[in-house]
Amino acid sequence: LIVDTVEILNGKIALINSLTEEQERNQKGKAINKLRSRDLLIESMVGVGDAVRAFAIANNDPELAERVKMRRRDLRNLGPKLAERAGKLHEVASARAEDLKGLITGEKLKELADRKTAYEAIVVSPREAIARRKTVTTLLDTEVKAAMTLMREVLDPALTILRESNEE
Repeated sequence: LIVDTVEILNGKIALINSLTEEQERNQKGKAINKLRSRDLLIESMVGVGDAVRAFAIANNDPELAERVKMRRRDLRNLGPKLAERAGKLHEVASARAEDLKGLITGEKLKELADRKTAYEAIVVSPREAIARRKTVTTLLDTEVKAAMTLMREVLDPALTILRESNEE
C-alpha cells in the first residue's frame, strides 16, 4: 500500500513540477518570433504579389493588378488578418501558376504557403493565452490538493501505524 501510494505521489509531484514550469515559462521570445515570422510572411507576399501584379499589368487586367497590390506598410497594419490575406494571394497566384512561369517559381508559392502556416501557428490571441494560463493554474491547484490529500489520508495514517508498531 505504501509503495503504491509513494509511486502515485511521485507521479503527481512530477506533474506539478511540469505545470509549474509551464506557468513560469518566459514569454518574451514569442513576441520576437512572431515579428520575425510576420516579416518573413510579408516578404513572401510582396514577392508573389509583385509577380502577379506584373503579369496582370502585362495582360491589361487592372482589377487583378489592384487586388494583388502589396505594400509592406499596409501589410504590417493588417494584424490578425495578415494570414487571411496571404491565403487569398496564394489562391490567386496558384490559380495562375502556369501563366506566372518565368515570373515566379513553384518554390516561391510553396514558401508563401509555408510561411503563412508558420505565422498562423505562432500567432495566438491574447484570449487563448489567458485561457491556457487559467487551465494550467486550475490543474496545478487540483494536483497540489490531490497530493496533499494523498499524504494526509493515506501516508500519514500508514506512517503512524508503522511508528507505533516499531515502538513495541
